[in-house]
Amino acid sequence: MIEYLWRGKQPYNVSVAAEVAALAALTNKAYLDQVRDALVEERERLFSKLKEVPYLEPYPSSANFILCKVTQVGRCTGLWHALPVGAGTCVCLSRVFKAMLEGKQ
Repeated sequence: MIEYLWRGKQPYNVSVAAEVAALAALTNKAYLDQVRDALVEERERLFSKLKEVPYLEPYPSSANFILCKVTQVGRCTGLWHALPVGAGTCVCLSRVFKAMLEGKQ
């Protein structure tokens, strides 16, 4: 029986509190529009910044992350040939880009 139930499980766990918050957010169209617009704006900024990193080749995205091809694998020790970069706060991403452009790993 358990094996049958596991077939319908999502690949991630969501707490009851997170589910309640998500359902509440879905009823507020203005909030959803605001979050969507902020995500699109940050994704565009993220994409343009990633193009400045010489060893990354970002792919256009409609998701909340951008997949980048790592063109110089030695630059990203321990990573595969692709790197997903998710949207975050402006301060956090600014620090990440500064480190990438300075050649820190």
